[in-house]
Amino acid sequence: MSPNITALAQAGWVQGNWNDLPKEDLYRDWATAQFGPEVASDAASLLSGVDGNFPMPSAWIRGPGVIIENKKPWPEVAASYDFIESFAGLRNKVKGAGELERFDFWLNTLKFNKFMGEFGCACGDLEQIMQNIANEKNPAIQAKIAREQALPVRLTMTVLAGNMTTSLIESVSNSTELGTLCNVEQQSMLRMKRLSGHDSTLEKVLGEPLPEAARPWKEYRGNPRLVVMNGRTALDKGEIQSLDIIALDQNPVTSVIVKIRPLGKGKWKIVKAKHFERAVWTASLPSATEDFEYQVVATTAAGLENDGSMCSRLMEQKLPPFYRNARLRPQPKRMAASMPCAADQLIAANGCQAEAAQSSLKRLAATHLVAVPDSPGVPLQGSIRGLDALLSALSICRT
Repeated sequence: MSPNITALAQAGWVQGNWNDLPKEDLYRDWATAQFGPEVASDAASLLSGVDGNFPMPSAWIRGPGVIIENKKPWPEVAASYDFIESFAGLRNKVKGAGELERFDFWLNTLKFNKFMGEFGCACGDLEQIMQNIANEKNPAIQAKIAREQALPVRLTMTVLAGNMTTSLIESVSNSTELGTLCNVEQQSMLRMKRLSGHDSTLEKVLGEPLPEAARPWKEYRGNPRLVVMNGRTALDKGEIQSLDIIALDQNPVTSVIVKIRPLGKGKWKIVKAKHFERAVWTASLPSATEDFEYQVVATTAAGLENDGSMCSRLMEQKLPPFYRNARLRPQPKRMAASMPCAADQLIAANGCQAEAAQSSLKRLAATHLVAVPDSPGVPLQGSIRGLDALLSALSICRT
């Protein structure tokens, strides 16, 4: 959706036929803001190459999230996902914590789609094998087909389903994105029974229960994750913000704390989060009396601290003067040269001294901001993804 919204926003600046906008130029601008200039051109080339031709491994069947049962074998389909491997190869060139987090979000989202596509092909393979078993009248041959052909495919499907879910979990960054996970589980796994639909028949033909390896994974097997599910950037004065935190690792984390202080100054105060269930923690911040910032830190079972990279949030009880007098809106490339002054004001207002953070902030401002000084009352509007990226850059500016 992010590139789509960016394209529609830039189309508003075109007086002619906006369909003539070069898609690679659009993706280059978008990738620069998302991942940085080091990989922007390569990422743009890859993503624009599948624009309008992206593989569709799922469908809307009485709702979203139904994995398509693909009759084609995976080797015939795999080539349409080859660009993901090339995209993953750019990761080592990405510089900056925010840029890397956004890159991983998109990489895991793409990997999720690839695993879903391969799972759909495995569903088609298993369906054909089970049809062959049904057409065979000899029980001994049925059992042979089931053991040598059907069972290996079924076990592979468990691994693919696990990898698919892991990639999806590694891309979730807020509560609304959990809806995708719910859709796949409820639609594909529960209603359509894409994974378990033939299990009872297989067990009957084999004469024994399926092995433990056929069961869906119960444990998380991905990288450590720390996500504030309801992070906000504005509060009413006196409001108490309750944080819903996901602290996820292959072994349960031992503690989660929230460090909080007035914006850009003073010592950090510690708020201990309470463990709710499994990887879910909650914490209530003090009543908001002034602008403040906070950082969530989790300690893993191995004793390592994970601050969730860009899970630190800039929280404001009210917008500082520059924001009150600015309008945020998507900015065409031809007007980007006017933006460094806006970035400088943002840097100065937030006490950001780190050269890398300044560079990142200027790049984001050049892509997403148009300064409208001395215009009280102008509503804050524009690219949500761009504003999130900007606030993420600000959140790593520490005095």
